[in-house]
Amino acid sequence: LQGRCTDSKTGKTLTLHANEEMLQGLRAFVETPEGRAQARERTKVEHALASICNRKKHRARYIGVRLNEYDLNRTAAITNLHIGMAMA
Repeated sequence: LQGRCTDSKTGKTLTLHANEEMLQGLRAFVETPEGRAQARERTKVEHALASICNRKKHRARYIGVRLNEYDLNRTAAITNLHIGMAMA
């Protein structure tokens, strides 16, 4: 193993995320029963939004707000029907 170590004079450094303490607190919260319940509810919403994003991709289909709003509502309705049928 020693042969795989660096012989740099400065050595390696480890930088923690600026919000590492908060992230660790959230990980601990998700381990509690109430945290798991909130995570389950959040997962339902995020799954539906991800389904819409997967259908629509990253670009607007039309020029103008009116047609794109219609297209988004249509896609949301299709997603809701798809999720509703999967649960039945």
